[in-house]
Amino acid sequence: MGASVTRAPKQWLVLRRLQDKIDPWLVRCGIRMTRGWSWSLASSAYALNFAVEEESEISCQELPTKTVLLNIGISTKAPKAKVQSLQEFGKKWIKGSPDIQQNNYQKCHITSTSNGYNLEIIFFPMVGVSHRQIRQKFLMSFMSAAERLNVPFVPLQLMQNFCEDCELGNVEAMSVAAHAAKEVALDDLLPDPDDLLERGKE
Repeated sequence: MGASVTRAPKQWLVLRRLQDKIDPWLVRCGIRMTRGWSWSLASSAYALNFAVEEESEISCQELPTKTVLLNIGISTKAPKAKVQSLQEFGKKWIKGSPDIQQNNYQKCHITSTSNGYNLEIIFFPMVGVSHRQIRQKFLMSFMSAAERLNVPFVPLQLMQNFCEDCELGNVEAMSVAAHAAKEVALDDLLPDPDDLLERGKE
């Protein structure tokens, strides 16, 4: 079995670097190299030679897919306990979804507070799962959790200060809201392991 690449004179080092990047993914799918790159006189092309092992313990579902990257702005008017509850819900949702690669990189963390709390979310769908559908599924659950917690969102790019939030009355109200956040149940919004998205659709 092989993959052909159009001839590129004086670019052998580039081909070697490409092989170095391909090798780890081939190994994870039980595919072994035979001779690496070779030159074919018949087709005037370089060929990457590999063979498929009969058995593989590692699933190709771990291959990289289209990244889902979200940046969500949360108002600093929201009590930090509620913000933390929402962040933890997002992380738990990603960990519990059967449509998301669990062995690949994941992120659901607050990365800055320049324009409110900036929550950065990164995950990879399973092979065959539409990144659009899983993104929508996550956002609908995430927004439901935010609605239940009464957490307001803000645009990522804004020019505004929040000095009025420092008034004594507002601080006391935030303290009460922080206590109430602990009593809000969100587990019913987590993904159902049996509710799988259809594979093979964009």
